[in-house]
Amino acid sequence: MNLVAGEDEDEDEDENFSTLQKWKHAGRHVKLFLCDFGLKAFFVLVWATIYEQLYVP
Repeated sequence: MNLVAGEDEDEDEDENFSTLQKWKHAGRHVKLFLCDFGLKAFFVLVWATIYEQLYVP
């Protein structure tokens, strides 16, 4: 009886660990997306500023 309960607890801990790892992995993707978006926005801003400075109608 105790072995079965212990196995259930281990499975719950494994499931919680797996869920935690999935959330950490998803968090990394969100951070990467936000950093990538910010970097692209920065380069667009720099490009627009340079283009505006060099543009002669």
